[in-house]
Amino acid sequence: MLLDLDQYYTPIEVAEHIISSGISCKPSVCVDSTCGSGNLLSAANNAFPNLTCIGLDKDKKNIGKLKRANPNWILSAADLLNPLSYKKSSVILDNKFCDFLLLNPPFSQNNKKYLNIEYRGHSIKGSAAMAYILKSFELFKPSKGALIIVPESVLYSEIDRDARKLLEENYGISVITELENSTFKGARVRATVIKLDPYSNENLRSTFSYPKFTQIDINLIRGSLPVHERDNNKMAQGLRYIHSTDIRKLHQNQINSEFTQVKITSNGVTLGWNILIPRVGIPNRNLLKPLFLKHPVRLSDCVIALKFKNKLDAVECCERLDYLWNDLLNLYRGTGARYVTIDRLQTWLKSARINNI
Repeated sequence: MLLDLDQYYTPIEVAEHIISSGISCKPSVCVDSTCGSGNLLSAANNAFPNLTCIGLDKDKKNIGKLKRANPNWILSAADLLNPLSYKKSSVILDNKFCDFLLLNPPFSQNNKKYLNIEYRGHSIKGSAAMAYILKSFELFKPSKGALIIVPESVLYSEIDRDARKLLEENYGISVITELENSTFKGARVRATVIKLDPYSNENLRSTFSYPKFTQIDINLIRGSLPVHERDNNKMAQGLRYIHSTDIRKLHQNQINSEFTQVKITSNGVTLGWNILIPRVGIPNRNLLKPLFLKHPVRLSDCVIALKFKNKLDAVECCERLDYLWNDLLNLYRGTGARYVTIDRLQTWLKSARINNI
């Protein structure tokens, strides 16, 4: 396996499971625009013997092998993210119709935070995997949908939020299955199989409805000081610095001299009645309790505070979060460490009638 090409091929048994559980129609033409070893197309071909299989891959050796093994397939070597490459491809030039798109796109971004993506007249930023997905939809326009293996972050990260919204204008997105970390040898990310159905009312984001709850008003505060910048902000007399690992100490009334004191600022600072939760890492249910902070503290960028007007609201919110514990945990996603975004948390809190004012 050539790791520099981000080649993590789909095991045939995984491909067969995906096809059997994800395609309910009888497609005539399937396209895999990053076909690699061809296992997704092979599984589809086995399930639907009269299927026309179309594949692209930027690795010419892969395409050569697949042509020799599958002379009836329509194959071409092309880089989907390089217009100079894919516009010369016979597959693109001759393509007239596609039922179903099958895709296991490259996940690696080569140390880039994002890629610039052009999709149906929109200029957005997104992950490498999302760039391949959008380009595949733009070029092949699958009439019956798609099955795609994605890094979990494609479903939940803020960087792919705009891309998800664009896809959801025409497709409903649902999760077929979550794959184990060991599915792709050498890969460390969590992967998920999703299905996109055209003009479906399904939506990836769960819709919560808790009509019996009364509204609780809060201030949602995200910490602003990264741990690696803490030492540069130290002061003899300043605000005590609270990291996610300090939440337990606060509940145990261990606010003392061992807490670092940092520069005074208005960003990421809270006091009074709060519930503190980690932004990164799974929250501890036993620590999801109201805290009264007598003096202002400065939060790490890994801590989120739900600040309340009074103790009564804090206690009621605590009970509500405990009642909805599994829903709260479901917000924490990520290909590496589990994390929650402010946007995701705020949307969910609002559905639980905990409103950020």
